[in-house]
Amino acid sequence: MLKAELEAQGIRFRMSAKTTELLKGGGGRVAGLRFDNGETIEAQLVVMAAGIKANTDVALASGIRAGRGVLVDDLLRTSAPDVYAVGECCEHRGVCYGLVAPLFEQGAVLAKVLAGV
Repeated sequence: MLKAELEAQGIRFRMSAKTTELLKGGGGRVAGLRFDNGETIEAQLVVMAAGIKANTDVALASGIRAGRGVLVDDLLRTSAPDVYAVGECCEHRGVCYGLVAPLFEQGAVLAKVLAGV
């Protein structure tokens, strides 16, 4: 809803765009952006949000299923027997968490699983 409201006010968004260059204007201010597809746009203000991206190379090389992160079930089990994953590297129900609160919860769940509680 926020995005729609801001667009109605004339603000443009490029979600998931990969910026390769900030174009410099007068006085060292930003004048635009260049994206990896070669597109350029004018801009007076640039707001970027950066997140995490799990490195799933080792899991995939080991035959463990991965999407955006190492895929885990509700008990944090991976597709490999006796292999669990927690933290920013795992994907649970389609979500990769980058906040500390869900990671603490994952740790608590896995502790109970490993302790047999």
